[in-house]
Amino acid sequence: MISVSEMQKVLDLVVSVLMGGIARLASPTVILSDEDTASTDGKAYVKMPLNFLGRPLKDQMENAVGLLAHEVGHWLQPLTEIQEVEKQTGFNGDVSNLLLDIQLEENVVRIFPLFSSNLQGLRETIKGQNKQAYLKELKRADKDGDFLSTVIHALLLGRFCGIDTSESFTIMLDHVSDERARTFIRSANEFKSLRPSDLPSRIAALAKEYP
Repeated sequence: MISVSEMQKVLDLVVSVLMGGIARLASPTVILSDEDTASTDGKAYVKMPLNFLGRPLKDQMENAVGLLAHEVGHWLQPLTEIQEVEKQTGFNGDVSNLLLDIQLEENVVRIFPLFSSNLQGLRETIKGQNKQAYLKELKRADKDGDFLSTVIHALLLGRFCGIDTSESFTIMLDHVSDERARTFIRSANEFKSLRPSDLPSRIAALAKEYP
């Protein structure tokens, strides 16, 4: 069981580990919310859900640590620049966030490998809960020729539902017939190896290629 005060201590530790000396300038606060999952503004707070996938988060220590590590990973990304790229290009925010998630979870593990088990456990939990829903929506979107929904649900499957969940993304194309969407999904895999500073230009390039 993990309380909000314990979450705050874990968050302080995660920030210290992942951000080093910058941690003295970055001190996000844990806020509990009724939202479905965790989120952050990248500046002042990390919101944590009271309930996660139908269970109280306070009873899910490993997943809570994984969520905290994930959200601090966003603090390592140039979010202001990325948001400006999205604004200027109209690039879909949901797609952008999934691409950022792919990059940050690989980046977090490079900095501190011990978080790997928490992030993998989190992916496995989400896989068990949501795989069938992601598959259903992907098949529907592919049948309807809905490019955006096809890409989003293929990214969700790749994020959480691969055979090997040890990586932040797996290319999964079995239910994607649109070659343009298939090419986009392959491009998403490149985000695993990007540095945070590469993200604005890479997203801008995708926005130009997929207006």
